[in-house]
Amino acid sequence: MDTENIVRLGQRLQSLLPFGIEGITSEKQYEQVLELIDQLTNDSETHDRNWALLDVLVPAVTNYDDKTS
Repeated sequence: MDTENIVRLGQRLQSLLPFGIEGITSEKQYEQVLELIDQLTNDSETHDRNWALLDVLVPAVTNYDDKTS
C-alpha cells in the first residue's frame, strides 16, 4: 500500500470538497454535494468505483438534513 500517496490524495480531496471539517453549512454547499452525489451514482461506467467518495458525501448530506429539519 502506498500510504504516502493515499494521504496526499486524501488531503487533495479535502481541499476540493465544497465543505470543510465542520460539514455542510449552507444551502449552496448542500446543493453542490447533492449534484455531485447524483453524478457519481448515475455514471453507469464508474458508479461502482465511487464508493469511497460517496462514503464521505452521503453522511455530510444526512448530517445537514438532520441539522436543518
